[in-house]
Amino acid sequence: MPDSGYDITVVKFGGSCFIDLDDYTAVAGYLAGLVSPDGPPRRRVVAVVSAMSGTTGRLLEAARSLDPELRASAQDHILATGEMVSASFLRVALDAQGCAAIDLWAGQNGLGSDGQATRAKIISMDPRPLLDALREHRVVVVAGGQATDATGRVTMLGRNSSDLTAVAIAAMLGVDRCEIFSDVPGVFTADPHVVPAAQLMPELSYRQCAAMSLAGAKVLHHDSVRMAEAHGVRIECRALTPGEIDGALVAATGTVVGTGSGRAAVVTDRRRLDPIGEYGLVSVIDTEGRARSSVVGLAELDSVANALHARLVDSALPATEFVRPKRRSNHSDLLTRSGASEHAGGDPA
Repeated sequence: MPDSGYDITVVKFGGSCFIDLDDYTAVAGYLAGLVSPDGPPRRRVVAVVSAMSGTTGRLLEAARSLDPELRASAQDHILATGEMVSASFLRVALDAQGCAAIDLWAGQNGLGSDGQATRAKIISMDPRPLLDALREHRVVVVAGGQATDATGRVTMLGRNSSDLTAVAIAAMLGVDRCEIFSDVPGVFTADPHVVPAAQLMPELSYRQCAAMSLAGAKVLHHDSVRMAEAHGVRIECRALTPGEIDGALVAATGTVVGTGSGRAAVVTDRRRLDPIGEYGLVSVIDTEGRARSSVVGLAELDSVANALHARLVDSALPATEFVRPKRRSNHSDLLTRSGASEHAGGDPA
C-alpha cells in the first residue's frame, strides 16, 4: 500500500444528495470544512460522486428514443456523462468557496477494467494519478462508477456502482474506512419506504450486507462490500443534516459495515421474468448472511414484508421515523432537455 504522507478521507455522495443545484454548494461547504486551513495541514479528501438523482434513467430514455437497440458500449459512454457533470459541478462549487479542488473522470482515476460493457469488473488499480492530484489539491472529486479498459474506452461498473469506486479508491490508497453518504442515515432492518417500523442497524457484517444487496436491497453495491472485506475497508453509511448552530451540514454515522453483527432483515425486490411478467421477491436475511426467499404477487409484496418484519423485529423497540418519499432532481434532465422546451417559459431553470 502506498504511503502518501497525507491523512486521506474517502467519501462518496449518492445522487440523492444532489436534488437541487444548491446541494452542490452545501456539500462543498462540508468538504471545505474538512480541509480547512485551520485544520491539519496534511489532510486531504477524495470525494466520489454519483449523477444527480434521476439522471441515469432520463439519459437512457433519451438514448433509446434515438436507437431502441442501444448498444451496450454506447450506453456506457452516455451514462458516464451523468457522473462527469456531477463531479464538475461539485468541483465548481468548491472553487467558488476558495477550496483547491480538481475533478477526475474515467482514464484519470487509476481504475482499469476488463472491458465488459455496462457491467465491467475492476482488474487493476493504480494510485499514482490520485496521489499526483492530492499533492496539488486539497479535495479531489472523482466521477463514480466508471473505469477504462486496455484500449482506453470508458466502461461503467454497473448501476449504482459509485460505492464500488469509493471503496476501490480507499483500498488502493491504503485507507481503512470509506464514508458513504445518502439521504438515508444508514442500513435498516427493512426498506423504511415499505416498512415504516424498520429500525436502523448501528452495525452490520460484510456478509449480511452483501446478502441483502444480492436480494435486491438498495443499500450498497454488492461488489463494493466484497472488495471492502477483501481489503479491510470499513464502510460507514452516513447522512448529512443541517447543524443546530449555523445550519451548516454535519455528518452522523448511522451504520458501520464491517465485522459487527446486525439483526435479521427483510428485503423486498420487484423483478421481471419473461414470460411470467412482473413479480415480487421477499427475502429474510439472517445475521450470518443466509437468505430465505419467497415469490409473491406484487400486490401482496408490501403487506407480506410488513408481516414478516413484525415477527422478526422486537416490537418493543421504537421504530425509526423515516418516511421521507424518494425524490428525483428537477435538474436531472439537464443533458436531455430540448431547446424548445427549455426556452418556452422564459429563462431555463
